[in-house]
Amino acid sequence: MAKSEENQETFLKIYNQSGKKFKERRKQKGWTQQELCDAMKNIFPDISVRKSYVSEWEHEREYENAIVQPRAYKILCMAFTLDMHPSEIYSIKGKKEPFSPKLRKRLRSEKVFKKNFSRKLNSIMIEKGFSKSLLADLFYKEASKMGILISADFDSIKRNIQRYRNGGRNLPLYYLILFCKVLDVEILDFLS
Repeated sequence: MAKSEENQETFLKIYNQSGKKFKERRKQKGWTQQELCDAMKNIFPDISVRKSYVSEWEHEREYENAIVQPRAYKILCMAFTLDMHPSEIYSIKGKKEPFSPKLRKRLRSEKVFKKNFSRKLNSIMIEKGFSKSLLADLFYKEASKMGILISADFDSIKRNIQRYRNGGRNLPLYYLILFCKVLDVEILDFLS
């Protein structure tokens, strides 16, 4: 894939900016990558994260196909551990609200996160009048604009979205960002 346009919002740009923020925050705390993993494990005992995962996330990429696909749950746990707010990962409207103890409870396990995410996704879809087909259509169009390669098969996209609506999967970060873009909500809206 060709290099991204500088002024265009792409997942590559979001990925690199977020990774840079995480690295800066980790260094401000005086932590090595392993110390960040250890701190995450202390806060979230069920999480499995290695130094290589942190390293991959912090590594700047030049091309979309070189991006690792981090899971939203792990990235949110890492943000919480670093005292970051979800808008530092990605924001539609620039809201900057810190994680609260209540939000921390929604991250206590991956299972709880998936359940709460599915509940909020369904609620937001109903509130905004989105059908599965409309969401899948807009999802695909937004993914194309942002340079994200997802299945060209419309039914596959609908099935994947349904899996997240049912709480059956931990979504990759790019799906979380696409949901935010298409539904015009913040990451925080999926956690509240």
